[in-house]
Amino acid sequence: MEKPKTYKSPKYLEFIRARQCCVCRSSGAYPHHADTGGMGTKCNDTRTIPLCHKCHMECHTIGRDTFQEKHNIDFEVIQIECLEGFINKE
Repeated sequence: MEKPKTYKSPKYLEFIRARQCCVCRSSGAYPHHADTGGMGTKCNDTRTIPLCHKCHMECHTIGRDTFQEKHNIDFEVIQIECLEGFINKE
């Protein structure tokens, strides 16, 4: 079975880096891959959300579900909002 191709977009990641952290609203966000691509690979770049370094590390420490619950956020909603912002920008 052929492994699915992972969509990479340096322009989209640049767009995510220019946004504020979706949790604490600080500038200088990192693109956090909100899902895995399966079998130890990263997901598509379009499945990223903007997190500052501190929030990014906290998410990796406590886990996706706990992080979303703690901060009352939904990664999928944020991903859609980011994609809409990127599409409308161009």
